[in-house]
Amino acid sequence: MLDRCRRYPILLVIPSSLILIVTLVAVAGTKWYLTGDFAHTEFLVRAIPSHPPLIGVAARVQEQGSTPGPSMAYLLYPFYKLFGSNAFAIVAAVNVLHLAAIAGCVILARRLGGASIAAFVALTLTASTMAVAPRFFLEPWNVWVPVFAFALFLVLIWGLAREHIALLPIAVAVGSHCVQTHISYTVLVTGLLASTLAWLGWLWWRTDRLAHRHPLRWLVIATATMIVCWLPPVIEQLHPGTGNMRKLYHQFTNPGEPFVGARAAIKAMVGRFNIFGPWLIDPQKDPRSTPNYLGFVLFAVLVVASARWAWKRRERAELTLFAVLSVATVLGFFSTTRIFGTFFDYVIRWMSPLVAMWIAACLWSCWLTWRAREASPSNNYSMITGVALVAALMTVVTAIGVARATSAEIPYQRDSTLTGALSVQLERSLDPTVRYQINEFDPVALGSAAFGLALELERHHLHAGVGPWGQAGVMPFRVVSDEQAGSTLWYVASKPTIAAFSALPGAVVRASFDVRSPDEAKRSDQLEVNLLQALCAAGRQDLPALLYSRWGDTALAYTPGLPIGIAPLLQQYTDLRQPAAVVELPVGVNGYDVAPVPPDCAG
Repeated sequence: MLDRCRRYPILLVIPSSLILIVTLVAVAGTKWYLTGDFAHTEFLVRAIPSHPPLIGVAARVQEQGSTPGPSMAYLLYPFYKLFGSNAFAIVAAVNVLHLAAIAGCVILARRLGGASIAAFVALTLTASTMAVAPRFFLEPWNVWVPVFAFALFLVLIWGLAREHIALLPIAVAVGSHCVQTHISYTVLVTGLLASTLAWLGWLWWRTDRLAHRHPLRWLVIATATMIVCWLPPVIEQLHPGTGNMRKLYHQFTNPGEPFVGARAAIKAMVGRFNIFGPWLIDPQKDPRSTPNYLGFVLFAVLVVASARWAWKRRERAELTLFAVLSVATVLGFFSTTRIFGTFFDYVIRWMSPLVAMWIAACLWSCWLTWRAREASPSNNYSMITGVALVAALMTVVTAIGVARATSAEIPYQRDSTLTGALSVQLERSLDPTVRYQINEFDPVALGSAAFGLALELERHHLHAGVGPWGQAGVMPFRVVSDEQAGSTLWYVASKPTIAAFSALPGAVVRASFDVRSPDEAKRSDQLEVNLLQALCAAGRQDLPALLYSRWGDTALAYTPGLPIGIAPLLQQYTDLRQPAAVVELPVGVNGYDVAPVPPDCAG
């Protein structure tokens, strides 16, 4: 078995692939509707080939900006078509990318450092798949897509630092994919590529070590690769208007909000560069929460001891890997200090693959140190013992991951169910000759189901597109202006909102659905009463109206100084969702002017 893994390192990817495959099998055959940010991904992929995307999905950027590039869409497209061009197909396609990245890490690690480092990389990446399963592998969200690709990028940089120049075009392509898919990788990717190119340039200039590797040829190919990767965003920037690249530049040079700074960055990194960190446990840990200091100390001791042993042996492959990971960590710290606004965990998701690579490197160094000290005939016995230990750990990690995967459920099931029920009713009730504009007034879920409805109506060849509010999420060609619309459809949620819209002149309720069971509806009503009473008792008469305003529940959740006890009630209330309807209104009637009247605290 050991010899087979040496000759065929792809076998080491089987544990990770089992977790991913079982996750997909658990939800296969379930009717599924993508909503919210997940719908944005399918909008982008479905635009190929008739409307080739030039930039990525909507991002937290002023003026409805987007992620830097569309690489995710083009990589997903062939697998999306292969698996059936539906919600499951998008998710399956994303998992193909994850698995390809993991396989690339293991195979390349075997080429650069031997079977032992390949085994440890496979072990730590399998542990990471276990930690995030199953939810991570069912959410086609752009912030998750480049996670394992970044691990591959780190291994590619290691290979370049080891003077394998032919890897340069691949590193440029993979790094570009990470940056285009989520901008949080920009500093790490550009910094690592620049550092590595500087190192290779110095070797080329001062030594003859690269003479037989044709560096100029690979540099030209890498440059051509970069041009191809970044041509779509450049073309978009040259179109009339501000351009997405300029929007990104303006946003990140002058964000209008304070940076989180060094203190918050250190706290977040202590929580993640941690034996018990999100790479292994609690993958969605809040970066602002108190870190596990014991886990950080153990991680630091492991790194220091392993680096010391590697330095004593002067093993270039080991030391180079430690150097690459060290540079990545320093760049990551700087990148984290520049985060602005609310400090969400997904903006530092790159830390998990980086930490997994750190753990793999340390285990590899420990293993080589142990092997070097075993000079007796019992050496083979020691190797067998070590291999058995790694195999046992891999088996345990895989078993836990598979067990988690078997419990997989469609994420945001209630939004999916709402979308499905409303779209069926709309297909029967809408006029196929009319062009509809889809808008939303959703206090609960940021208009999640409204994007799902736009996807489904398009699938059923009804002439419908979103209003200008959703341009960044659906691409401009799907936007229907007032001048283009024959009628407007408003997705609205909550009883007061539905009642307010239904009372408008010319309103027609085209579809309605309550995803809650009768017991859940009673529970939801009681939670609403409790929320209102708690807000009024705390003297916050200004807050009850948020429960019935557009995106109000989210605004309430992030309100500074929210009275103690409100947050858990609000979370339960939001999770249950609210009754929803699609109300048709004449063009020109502005639903955003509707203000459902909340109960009065005095009453």
